[in-house]
Amino acid sequence: MQVALAQYENDVRALRARKGMRAKVQMGRWVHQAHLGYLQGRKDGLGPSLIHDPLRAPLVRRGFEMVGNGGRSVPQVLQDLTLAGLRTKKGRKLDHREFRKIRELAQYREHVTRLSSTRVSP
Repeated sequence: MQVALAQYENDVRALRARKGMRAKVQMGRWVHQAHLGYLQGRKDGLGPSLIHDPLRAPLVRRGFEMVGNGGRSVPQVLQDLTLAGLRTKKGRKLDHREFRKIRELAQYREHVTRLSSTRVSP
C-alpha cells in the first residue's frame, strides 16, 4: 500500500513538473540547461530566460562565421577557438563532437540566421 501511494505521489509531481515546463515554453521561456555561449537568465519571468555569455558567445559566433565562410575546415576552426580560449562550462576543451552538436542545434542556427539577415550584433 505504501509503495503504491509513493508511486502515485511521484506521478503527480512529475505531471505538475511537465505542466509547468509546458507553460513556461508557451510563454517563450527556455526551460533547459543553457547551451554553450549562453547563460541562464532570470527565473522570475521578468527578464530573458537566456542571456549571452560574455566570455563564450563571441567565440561561438566567431566559430560559426569561420565555418560559414568556407575557407577553413571544422578541425582548424575548433583548434583556433581552443587557442582563443573557448572551453566548456566545466573548463574542458571542446572536442569535435561537442562542436558539431553546437552547430546542429536549432537554437544556434536560428540565432545566427537572424543575425546574418539583420546584421545586428547582440
